[in-house]
Order: sequence, then structure tokens, then C-alpha cells
Amino acid sequence: MQLLEGTRLIKTRASQRDDSYELINNRLGKNYLVNSKGAKLIRSFNIDGKFNTKYSDFYVDLKKNGFLVESTEPQNNIYLCDNKKIKYPLSCLNVELTNKCNFRCIHCYGDFGHFELNNYVNLKWFKEHLTEFNLLNIKSFSLTGGESTLNPDFLDIAVFLLESGFELCIFTNGFNYTMIQKLLDLTKKYKYTIKVSLD
Repeated sequence: MQLLEGTRLIKTRASQRDDSYELINNRLGKNYLVNSKGAKLIRSFNIDGKFNTKYSDFYVDLKKNGFLVESTEPQNNIYLCDNKKIKYPLSCLNVELTNKCNFRCIHCYGDFGHFELNNYVNLKWFKEHLTEFNLLNIKSFSLTGGESTLNPDFLDIAVFLLESGFELCIFTNGFNYTMIQKLLDLTKKYKYTIKVSLD
């Protein structure tokens, strides 16, 4: 038995109050709340793969909810928070992927309607800061712009965040059809949100 790849055990501001943790996985689209004892059992199970028979019902419930799967392959993209003293867990991080946009909407909150602009955050930045994202207990990312799908690393960034177990929300005007279709084709096994402006 193994934890399903992409599983994250994190602290959020809500769970900080009562010393609980959230177990999330974007393949399942589920959040599972556990107390500190449950978090300790999950951590110990991830190390040695053995059930503590005293708490077998807990593991059965994890399996029923899809977090434990029949597999002998070790997963290297599981993050289990062990920091009990995070004063302000960062539940969600919004990242402006680019300042480029293919529209000039009058209701836009930024000065993004310049197609020639091309400042963007690349995949390397996300990879270099993954450890910090984990230490901050980030649960989800929102990718915005400009038009997020115009970032040349957009697909790689979205897939990297999903594979790393983060919940993901993508903001788009919906007019970069080709890129959106490529994203949907590449990420069929994940659950995430795409928000399209109807203004």
C-alpha cells in the first residue's frame, strides 16, 4: 500500500485553530480532515508502509476515500507537513503568470491589454521555490495574468503544480482555445478549476 501520488498533508488557517490537518489530492478532488494523531499515523505509514493495527479502521477509511492505493512503487511527490508552529499558513497563492493579454477589456483591473508585452514567470521559478511553497503550507495556486495561457511555460507550470499535489485554479478569458484544449488533454486524471470571464 502507498499514499496516492500527489497527496499533500497540510495545515491551513482553519485547521491551525484546532490542530488538525487537511489531506488533499487533486486526482480525487477530496479534502480529508485529520487530527494531529491521524497526521502522525499517516507520516509513519509513509515511512515504513505498515499499519498500526490499533488504528486499522483509520487506514481502511483512507483507502475507501482513495488516499491509500495498492502499489509498491515509492512516490516522490508526496508532501507531509510536520511543522506544528506555522503561525500563518498560506492557503492560496495567486501568481500573475504574464502581463501579456490578447484583449483590452474596459473592466480589466490591470494594464494588460498589450499583446507585445512579454514579462512572465517561468517553470524554473516554480521548481526553485517548491520547498518554500511546501514550508508555507500552500494548498492551492491560482494562475492569472494578463492572459495566463499566453505564458510560454503555461502548460508545463500547470502540469508541474498538479503533479506536486496542489489544488489549481486557472483564470482565462477563454479565447486561447488551442492552449486550453492541450491543457485538458494533458491533465485528464486531475481535478482542477478553470474560471472564464463572461464580462
